[in-house]
Amino acid sequence: AIYAVSGATPCRGLDMNYLEVSDINIAIDSLYNRGLEVVVPIKQLSARERCGVTITDAKGTFRMDSLAMAIERFKLKTVASELSADATIDMGFMETPSSGAVKVDALASVDISDLERAFPAFAPYFNSIPRYRPLQLVAKADGTARQLKVKELSANLPRYARVNVDGVVRNVMDEKRMGGDLAINGQFDNLNFVKPTVFDAQMSKQVNFPPMKVQGKASLNGNTMSGKIDLALATGKAVGEARFNTASESYEADLDLRTLPLHSVMPLSTLGDVTARAHVKGRGFDVMKKSTMLDASLTVDNLAYN
Repeated sequence: AIYAVSGATPCRGLDMNYLEVSDINIAIDSLYNRGLEVVVPIKQLSARERCGVTITDAKGTFRMDSLAMAIERFKLKTVASELSADATIDMGFMETPSSGAVKVDALASVDISDLERAFPAFAPYFNSIPRYRPLQLVAKADGTARQLKVKELSANLPRYARVNVDGVVRNVMDEKRMGGDLAINGQFDNLNFVKPTVFDAQMSKQVNFPPMKVQGKASLNGNTMSGKIDLALATGKAVGEARFNTASESYEADLDLRTLPLHSVMPLSTLGDVTARAHVKGRGFDVMKKSTMLDASLTVDNLAYN
């Protein structure tokens, strides 16, 4: 079976404009349809998509009426991955102006092999990701388009990295008025597996990613974007804060290094701990304009070397 946008040419991998599904087996028990109300209890579903991703089992209930759509107790399995989800969206959520609410509660355990089949263009990046355990994903959010509460948005690669985001996003369906406040927390035990994808062999020997904890905040309010990050290593830390106005192209940033062990990041260098402060303030990026300006300062309190 082919489900495609008229005139679409299939791309490599999972192309949502051109889905080609084979070996379809589906079992539905007690289908209900009355007017605009539809209830589809899927007891079993298996299929294979053109890209190679194979659904070995799926089940759950789909509901739709004039007011909302929902999936309940939905579970999906491939050969190596699993997904479970409950979600509801009011019909008015996608309208202009948006009304109604949305709620999502989803968990996934994703094997890298399925990502390679679905998105082959990113294969060079996937190749370096450790395959010992699947990637764990969580998405929990509810609210309206005017104010959507992100309860948890997280990714966890056990033994290597974990990131969690929560907060509020405002005016989700209005690109010009979109804003929000998000908190970011991360634990990175070993990021050295990314080096082959971002550095050549020589540079990979000179750079190391030590274990670190990251806490940060990101905000968007009108034309102003701002953020703060606190990066803690075993024996030092770096704290940064920045603001940028997209309308005036004005920016300001501060960086505070507190006994940061440079030798743990650049193991082949002779540099040791550094304590320093930097400040940058400016406007514009076109050096040919008279309105462009930059004021920067750097204070080094201590720098150790061998």
